[in-house]
Amino acid sequence: MSSYSANSVAAISNLQRDTPKEQLQPNALINIFVPAFILFMMFLSPLVLNKNVYYAFEILIAFIVLSQSYRTLSIRAAGLILAMITSFAVYTQLNTVYHINKVLVLNMATVAMFIGVFVLNYILVKAYLMRNSLSRNVNLLKFVGILFNIISIYCIFEYLIKFNPVFSQFFNTDYHRYYSIKRGYELYRVSGPMQHPIVMGNFLIIGALLNYYLFNQLRKNLYALFMLVNVTALFLTFSRSSYIALGAGILTYLLFTARNKDNKEKLKIPMPRAIAIIFAIPIILLIMMSVNTGDSSLWSTIINRFSNAEGTASVEQRSGGIQYVLGLMLHSNLLNLLIGHGYGMISWNMRQDGTSIVLNNFYIIDNQYFTFFYEFGIAGMIILFAGIVHIIRRSFKNLSTGNANIIKFTAASFVAIMVNIIFYEGAYWTSIAFLLSFILALNTYAISKEAAVK
Repeated sequence: MSSYSANSVAAISNLQRDTPKEQLQPNALINIFVPAFILFMMFLSPLVLNKNVYYAFEILIAFIVLSQSYRTLSIRAAGLILAMITSFAVYTQLNTVYHINKVLVLNMATVAMFIGVFVLNYILVKAYLMRNSLSRNVNLLKFVGILFNIISIYCIFEYLIKFNPVFSQFFNTDYHRYYSIKRGYELYRVSGPMQHPIVMGNFLIIGALLNYYLFNQLRKNLYALFMLVNVTALFLTFSRSSYIALGAGILTYLLFTARNKDNKEKLKIPMPRAIAIIFAIPIILLIMMSVNTGDSSLWSTIINRFSNAEGTASVEQRSGGIQYVLGLMLHSNLLNLLIGHGYGMISWNMRQDGTSIVLNNFYIIDNQYFTFFYEFGIAGMIILFAGIVHIIRRSFKNLSTGNANIIKFTAASFVAIMVNIIFYEGAYWTSIAFLLSFILALNTYAISKEAAVK
């Protein structure tokens, strides 16, 4: 029996019958490099800011730009941006040779790497999807799902032994000290390969949603099981923001499902699945109440994370950071208020002024939107929110296409990421650049003309 749903089989058959063979010829370099790059970013993303990996990454960017010939103007423009970023990265390294402030260079390198990873991954994933058949594209998503599942299983193992034995050796010293070893006076929070529990939680949300998409698309119960494994690992991050983001993602998925008028018959839940859900929910709650995290059950610990949040350092850090940015911006000159102070500059300016909100030597405010406001001003905020609204609105409008499931998955994932970065600076993490660009590449491809013919 085929692993694909009836709709998928029909679509693949139509594609193979109606599409000229030359259009189905994949690009060997893309087909090898995209899965390899995804594997690297999901397991070894902390290495991207390692100096030697940084040099190799520049060479890789230049090679990809020079070796690929993309047809659409938008992708060519993205390639040009990528080349400009490479030039900027080389420039910063030349500055390092001449002993320009290394902290500033590192700060700018972080910014350059975020943009570089975002653009490169978007180009690669979009090119892969455009050049391959539906079956190969589904196989790519299955491959990514397997990676998520391996990570989620590892996170559960990490929690059981209260130590991150594999990935901690790649972490920044501070992250290694705080998040990869058990400290007797604190709750252990899993970080997996992502250094920080919040970032790990962001990934596990997408892992859970992707498994649900594969479950709907391929009709295999194994994906439902792995969805629960990803959610279990997500709970073990004890990240309040990730719990909230998961709820936002689920709500978005339900709203998109209700909006999908052309597929109302698909909203009916088969009786066996309904019975399984009815029994699964109390079993999951029972397990959460039975698993002990030290002083209390897993369920009680999660509840306490919210009920005892007021007055904690994390809440004070974020509320104080918002007040700090508003105070600076309201007293800035008109130009800075309109266009901000520049990408990546809030951390640099806080460091230069010796400003910490709550924690000493902690030069961020833990809120991406207010960081963005400081760095790009009112104009930047208008563009940002216009872009968010455009992506969601365009996804809504294209639900009537044959790619409704992937649109719902990517829209829910996008909203979850956008909600989660309310609580940390996602634009300073190359792993989030990878995750966001992957989701947007899938989303824009799903509503494109190229996907419609498949």
